[in-house]
Amino acid sequence: YQDHSLIGYSFDPTAQDQWQLRPAYYMEWLMAHTAAQHSQVLGQHGSPNTLLFTPFRSPSGDLTLFGLDSEYPATGAASISVGDLPANTTFNVLVWNSDGSGKVKSLGTVNSGPDGFVSFSAPVDGLTALTTMAVPSLP
Repeated sequence: YQDHSLIGYSFDPTAQDQWQLRPAYYMEWLMAHTAAQHSQVLGQHGSPNTLLFTPFRSPSGDLTLFGLDSEYPATGAASISVGDLPANTTFNVLVWNSDGSGKVKSLGTVNSGPDGFVSFSAPVDGLTALTTMAVPSLP
């Protein structure tokens, strides 16, 4: 039996909620709330055995970068530095699966400063989103 749904039924009679949100739900939530519909993919940046980033620009001009650590096995936290960003812009930093729970966590905000450069630390086992979009309450 293999089920790839976002919301699934729990066969555990002791579970508090029989219809549980699965890790794929939270990853989909992250992507849906940080990259707007009809966003333009601006390419891929990085190389094998590094952090790969894919930037998206929304029709309204918001910028989102999804980052994934391609080094396997990955452990601990990665120091992430990204340049070529709009100057003096605040980005929300969100991570999916940062602690292995499959949920989304906010790491706060970073500002690109006058040089258009940000640096922060994020868990390597998750998908990182760096976005100028306003993010609603996390699920």
